[in-house]
Amino acid sequence: MCPFRFEYPVYGKIEKDPHPMAEPCWLNVQFPYFKATLHISYKDMKDKKIADLIEDSRELAIKHQIKSTGMEETIILRDSVKVYGLIYDIEGNTASSLQFYVTDSTHHFIRGALYFNVRPNIDSVKIVLQFLREDVIHFVQTLQWKNHHRL
Repeated sequence: MCPFRFEYPVYGKIEKDPHPMAEPCWLNVQFPYFKATLHISYKDMKDKKIADLIEDSRELAIKHQIKSTGMEETIILRDSVKVYGLIYDIEGNTASSLQFYVTDSTHHFIRGALYFNVRPNIDSVKIVLQFLREDVIHFVQTLQWKNHHRL
């Protein structure tokens, strides 16, 4: 059982990450109609430093800048439920145009990345990307940590 919950659209399907090295709370939200997947990976921060996890997320987003025309960051700040982070909007023909991380800053860390199962071409996925970005925003806005006693 993962220590977080969130809402996702009815046209999305949640699957455990099938990769052999995947950790228990690594999930994929599949959007079959749009040929897209939101990869979600959770880390318990007990043995990790927040600065290292944030830097890893930033580096993974920056890797896509090779083919990008720019990157914008949007701050996530939901004090009432201790959800903080960043959304990276990566512009251009990149493999992943939308990535994010969220944390409570002490116990939980989630990284997400949206990928299309097609060759990157921003002209053909731009409208769908904008649509799915709203789903990612909803994910972030509805995310809650389950074990509130640790907060």
